[in-house]
Amino acid sequence: MGWPNVVTVAGAGAAAIAAIAGLWFQAVATYWSQQTAEDQLAQSREEGEREVRAQASRVTAWAEDPVGEGIGEVHILNRSPDPVTWIAVVLVLAEQAGGPMTSVTLRRNDLGPCTEVVYPLKTLRWSPVYRAGEKLVTPRRSLVDALYFVDRAGHAWKRSSGSLEQVDMEEIYERPTKVVVGDEVEKTRADLCGIDGTGE
Repeated sequence: MGWPNVVTVAGAGAAAIAAIAGLWFQAVATYWSQQTAEDQLAQSREEGEREVRAQASRVTAWAEDPVGEGIGEVHILNRSPDPVTWIAVVLVLAEQAGGPMTSVTLRRNDLGPCTEVVYPLKTLRWSPVYRAGEKLVTPRRSLVDALYFVDRAGHAWKRSSGSLEQVDMEEIYERPTKVVVGDEVEKTRADLCGIDGTGE
């Protein structure tokens, strides 16, 4: 084999090696580009989910009955700067200490921004829609089993112990069975939403 052929073969080999290296670098670049795009998409999805849950995570309800003598309260709190609607608080009540528990629903049409409402247990009574004229015996014990509501975007939510999940509107429509009402005390304060800089 003469020198011209050696040079030609060597040149072809070098070109092949360069082409393989180029393809390898292109494959690596494509892989990392794809990974970056997937990471950005996942991050975008997480941010979207956080945004959807942003208001719902600031709405809650709880019961306080420190001495179990029916002098406690049911609280519903909206710490978001937007109202919520279709509120249903599922309460578990005992009319006597140590007695059987009854599940009832406390309904409210809406709750304004930065607002907390408090229902003293002693004011709870059957809704006329459920039992006309029948008095609810003042409960001696109360627990909040679940809270249902609709956010500003029309999403229905259920909050229970340790969980917050989107649900179908049918769950809220079907929720009122044994309905109670009560005399509320409303508290609206800017600091509930952190507007004064002290909140989240």
